This record gives sequence, structure tokens and C-alpha cells, in this order.
Amino acid sequence: MPVSLEQSTPVHELARLLTGPARHDGPRYAALAARVQELLGTGALPVGTRLPAERELAEALGVSRVTVASAYRTLREEGYARTRHGSGTVTELPRTPAAAWPLPLDGEDAVNLAHAAPPASPHLLPAYTRALELLPGVLATSGYHPDGLPALRQAVADRFTARGCPPTPSRCWSPPGSWTPSAWSPRPCSTPATGC
Repeated sequence: MPVSLEQSTPVHELARLLTGPARHDGPRYAALAARVQELLGTGALPVGTRLPAERELAEALGVSRVTVASAYRTLREEGYARTRHGSGTVTELPRTPAAAWPLPLDGEDAVNLAHAAPPASPHLLPAYTRALELLPGVLATSGYHPDGLPALRQAVADRFTARGCPPTPSRCWSPPGSWTPSAWSPRPCSTPATGC
């Protein structure tokens, strides 16, 4: 879905974001494309951002231009980018068929807002299935973790590390019963050396 306002991301800023934790075992170009998709999914890279020229990004990442060109091609093929000759490559989100999460329609293009809620997301059942798979591991404990679930604390620590402020999981906490993102934070870790 194209966005009318385009913004550019400086090549050094995108290179910093792209050098985060790699979770892809395939070819380098596929890992690069997967990382851009991840950044789009988390909002770290906004939709509608004009990506740097292939040659500039390749130089900043220390990879070949073919690697960046292949990553951009993969992004286009999977719907995460579009390229216009002379205008560069711009990020976008893939178009999904309306049947993936049907909204109550009146006519062809009008959504009926008389309903308070649309049907459940197609992602709900897989999420519950995954939660049920993890349930036995949680039931083996008392279920009470004053500083939050250890796996969740590790995920929070990993997230801060990816953003340049590496705490240890023991310094990350979430008060029991907290649901707001502001409650999920590392304990003060500011030091003059790191500036985090």
C-alpha cells in the first residue's frame, strides 16, 4: 500500500538498523531483506521511507552491490518495496487479500461501521495454539515471578541491546500485571561510559 509522503533514511542510520541481530540462516541478501521486513513490522523503519541507493548501502554495510540489489528485489517481490526509475526504492507493506480478515462490507468499497467489532483476526488461532504449546513449561513453576517471566525479561534485554543499550536480563523487569509498554523497561542502567 503506497504512502503519499516519502521520507529518506540516511544511509548510515539504515546501516545501523540493519546490523541488528540476524535471525536468518540463508543467503546474505535474504537476511538483509528479512531484516528490513522486521524493521517495517516493528515500526523502526516507517512505511514510505525511501531506501538509500544500492551502491551507498552496499558500501556502508561492507557487502557487494549485488547483495543489496538482490535484497531490494526480494523486498519488491514480497510486496515490501516498490521502485520507480529515477525515484529510488520506497518501503511499503504488502497488499493482503480482503479475505484474510474480512470486514463487514456495504457495497464494494464501504465498510459497515454499524458492527462494533470485525471477525477475529486469522492470526488469533495460531497465537493461541502457540500459547498452549508453551503452557506446560509455565505450569511447572509457581507462576509467580516478581520481576516478570525470565524469557520475557531476556526478550526485553535483547530488544534494548539491539537498540544500543545492552542491559542484562536481571536488570530488565516488568511489574506483575502490567500491560503498558512503559512498564516494560530496564532498571536504570545509565553510565557515563555508555550513555544509555
